[in-house]
Amino acid sequence: IQAGAPGSTPPLDKPATAADGFVEARVLAQGKPLQGAHVRLYFRGHADRNTAVVDWRFAGGSDTGRDGIARIPARPGSYLAAARSGSFAPARIEFHRPAGEKTTKVALELRAGIALTGKTVQKGGTEPVPLALVTLTFGGGRGSSPAEEQARATADSQGRFRIDGLEPVRYAATAQATGYAKATARVDASITRDLTIELAAAAFIEGRVLAADGSPAGGAEVFASGGADAVAGTASETGAFSLEVSPRTWTVSARRGDESGRADAPVTVAAGATARNVTIKLGASSGIAGVVVGALSQQPVPGAQIAVSPHGSNGDSGRAVSGPDGAFAVGGLPPGSYDVAATADGYTDVIRGGVTVDQGQRFPLKIEMHATGSVTGVVRDSAGRGVPFALVRSAQQRMWQATAAALEARADESGAYQLTGLSPGDGSFTALRDGSSAGTVVAAEVPEGGSARLDFQLHDEGVVTGHVRREDGSPAPADVSVVLFPTGSRFRPSGSSNIPIDASGVYVASVPAGAYSAMVNSPRGGAGLRNARFVTVEAGQTATQDLVYVDPSDTTGFSGTVLEPDGTPSPGAFVRANTEGAGRNMAFAVNTDESGRFQSGRLRADLPDSFSVVAINGARTGTAAVAPSQTEVTVALQPAATLRGHLATGPVDSFRVDVRADRSPPQSLEFTGDRFEMRDIPGLAVHVTVTTQDGRSARLDVTLSPGAVQDVEIPLQPLATVTGRLLDSNTQLPVTSVQLFVDSPSRTDVRAGSGPEGRFQLTAPAGDHTLRGFAPLYNPLAKSFTVQAGQRLDLGDVAIDRQTAQAGTIGMSMRGDSDTPPTVVYLIPDGPADRAGVHLGDQVMTVDGTAVSNVADATSRIRGTPATPVQIVFQRSGQALSLTIQRAP
Repeated sequence: IQAGAPGSTPPLDKPATAADGFVEARVLAQGKPLQGAHVRLYFRGHADRNTAVVDWRFAGGSDTGRDGIARIPARPGSYLAAARSGSFAPARIEFHRPAGEKTTKVALELRAGIALTGKTVQKGGTEPVPLALVTLTFGGGRGSSPAEEQARATADSQGRFRIDGLEPVRYAATAQATGYAKATARVDASITRDLTIELAAAAFIEGRVLAADGSPAGGAEVFASGGADAVAGTASETGAFSLEVSPRTWTVSARRGDESGRADAPVTVAAGATARNVTIKLGASSGIAGVVVGALSQQPVPGAQIAVSPHGSNGDSGRAVSGPDGAFAVGGLPPGSYDVAATADGYTDVIRGGVTVDQGQRFPLKIEMHATGSVTGVVRDSAGRGVPFALVRSAQQRMWQATAAALEARADESGAYQLTGLSPGDGSFTALRDGSSAGTVVAAEVPEGGSARLDFQLHDEGVVTGHVRREDGSPAPADVSVVLFPTGSRFRPSGSSNIPIDASGVYVASVPAGAYSAMVNSPRGGAGLRNARFVTVEAGQTATQDLVYVDPSDTTGFSGTVLEPDGTPSPGAFVRANTEGAGRNMAFAVNTDESGRFQSGRLRADLPDSFSVVAINGARTGTAAVAPSQTEVTVALQPAATLRGHLATGPVDSFRVDVRADRSPPQSLEFTGDRFEMRDIPGLAVHVTVTTQDGRSARLDVTLSPGAVQDVEIPLQPLATVTGRLLDSNTQLPVTSVQLFVDSPSRTDVRAGSGPEGRFQLTAPAGDHTLRGFAPLYNPLAKSFTVQAGQRLDLGDVAIDRQTAQAGTIGMSMRGDSDTPPTVVYLIPDGPADRAGVHLGDQVMTVDGTAVSNVADATSRIRGTPATPVQIVFQRSGQALSLTIQRAP
């Protein structure tokens, strides 16, 4: 697509000027500055909340001068720069321009173009898929780029295609063909010259749409939602419809004029299959109407953008803009659950998930938006001097934006910075030197509509480097990167980022002195914790740590199949392996493909002798036990149940129902009136919590049966308020930034954080509860309490204990598998092992003169009589180290 042609990237509504600063792009060819190259700059806007389509905008263009430099005015934000000249292949780079930076410099090198050939074939076979449209998107990971920066080709009758003039970098490849589900692949054009893309057969959903009187609803719009891509079609004159969809579970609905409706149950369809006889009966349309106000002022917020999409998936269900009085309305909705998102300048984005409407119902929704705040301060080095041009980041992620300009700022020459547009509340912020790969993290509370002071002190840095190779010694793919996670207790925590590898697989990073876990990161997965290695970096020194990349396609290992209740394959199911003991430890977690198959990416020898495999698709769940040496498993899902409830105290404007089962993700929906129905609930024992907008609640346990309907009466009572203060049990000083929960750390439960002076406040329904808390360097908190409806209970001073080694242990945790010695992964601060000089990454070879075989063996031998010595031989950097450590008393 040529610039300016139909379908090309539209320009910014308000172009940047010289007062905003510049992007300075330096273009090279054969290592020398290139004059006359044309550089185009694209601004990466937010991703549309309903469709997930990125709003790319053309931000300006310029030709390079004799110095090879093009200067283009640009405001802070995320960008893609593309350079072209003559017969060279285009060169592109994605980057972020921080707030406060006058000039952002990027370099692009033009090279001769290469050709990528390939073929599109049917999944699991060799039969060609003819006339498939193949699109290459620059970057390979984010899956989006301006239309002008995409390369396209159409496969011939034998499924062959060729794309010329490519830069030898990473791309995301997609292939689409009639009768097939869209397929995606990642390709490194510097390595791959011939690409095979497998397309699974498309699935179909067929049925009829009927009007309220039972007659055919010809011309009705039909929608299927349930994933990244919503599908739409039109019913024929007889009301019949057929939708070509990707294999997965779909919610199917329809509308015509003022009528709308929804199929009675979700529809699951596998690759090449057809789900038939889906009936949708129309009735009165539903709607969501309400008002947007400031959370503190309660004054209207005019001009807020409202987006309504199907709950948990993409799809454009409706849009609105709040008026001068803050009011908005979205109508024409089929009955069902929706996510309502609001965004407005000067406010933090808000999403109300699971807003549910029945046939003909109108939901009165009040959206409270919080004004953004800011942090300001100075970044200093270990000597107290300002660090010029340090980069400061917020860990907050602004909804629908890959990277928001307000969440990253460049300090000035003195180290002073300002971060704006932040969500109010507790936040985590990272400062790092210009060019560094990691920095120091500091927590701060951002005031709503105000500013907080936050200064940083950066540690002196060292360098860590190494090779990333496959197990056979060959280079890792170019899209692989390295992540350094700060770990251990004797070093201040640091923030980190992805570190790229070069063509030979080498990574180099400058990071603050400390202990790190080095891990390979890949879009394909496959490496992860199994191949993590530990490295200690000293100031002014270079540490070397090589890493191994494991391609999941090279490690088939344990695998299996998930089946729907009717015995058909279950695509898109979530599968996890639970080790013994309350199902809390996952050995792996993957999703099934279009045929209901999964590959764990773990060798059987690396998995426990016996474990269970749990599969979840929607609310359909199943479990299968795996015996020793078993390498394949089939999990049969049980049908979902339906939960219906009635508020005994009468209707309310809105109330939320949270349902949590032990083996399934929690579900949370919001209703209006005095009745609710949740049709996709696991057929298990569940915990149900109902909370109204006026501060009443009820909690009850309900046992559901697969495929059955259960009715419950909800006796609402006022919520109780629980307050207190957290103190260190040893020092009696306040403990802040503790994550607190009522009963369980589930996302549907009431939670809070301990603020200044360690104070906290939570709400809970009447009954017996447990206050639970988690904080770094402290043992988990568990304190029982009982409250009456509406009671205000002050727990007073609540003691939380610092971590200490258990009697007879040395305060050390290990990890290992079948082919590596036990590796030290955690040290309790000031515990016996920490005081004796054990380092993270040390490998345990012998205990009291006996070689250890695995983690369990090492753990049992190290544990002994309290206050007695144990002699351990470690291996550190290839050298043996013998330490005598006194067990904890």
